[in-house]
Amino acid sequence: MGRALIVSAGANSNEYIAARLSEMGYSRPVIIPSGAEARRRMSESDFELIVVNAPLPDEFGHELCSSAVEKTDAGVVLLAKAAAAEQLLAEGYTPPTDVYLASSCTEEWAGDGAPKIVEELKRRGIENATVSQTGCVGVCRLEPIVEVYVKGQEKVTYVHMTPEKVARVVNDHIVNGRPVEEYTVGAQG
Repeated sequence: MGRALIVSAGANSNEYIAARLSEMGYSRPVIIPSGAEARRRMSESDFELIVVNAPLPDEFGHELCSSAVEKTDAGVVLLAKAAAAEQLLAEGYTPPTDVYLASSCTEEWAGDGAPKIVEELKRRGIENATVSQTGCVGVCRLEPIVEVYVKGQEKVTYVHMTPEKVARVVNDHIVNGRPVEEYTVGAQG
């Protein structure tokens, strides 16, 4: 598998993201703490995947993602906490597809949901998406929850998610524009 670049200033986050990428076949990803250094590295080397864990010390990170999409052939993922992502959206940032994950208290999913979504998006060749992981949303009986925002459409909330359901949501909803009604909060809530 190709090379991966992690742009993140948090030591704990770097370790976690590197471990998840390793599980996906990206051994020894390059880890850079700032947007400026990442831009320099992107001009010197080719990467198959670039993961930006926002915010960065010198910029938020969405600018770096936009630059990476324009100037490289890499898959680009922006990770941000929900509050930071909501602020960014309020300031006018609107990628074509936003996917938000509310991580759950469910042991087999907690902490692994975002990487599973990232893996499925990459497998399908979807590069301009934002995956944001949050803490508990207070409705344990419905978790794990994935909210999908597609530009120009209403948010769809999926509940009781599994990796298999993620694959179908990415295929049916994000790729083909058809929400998977039987997985929504309205059908299962």
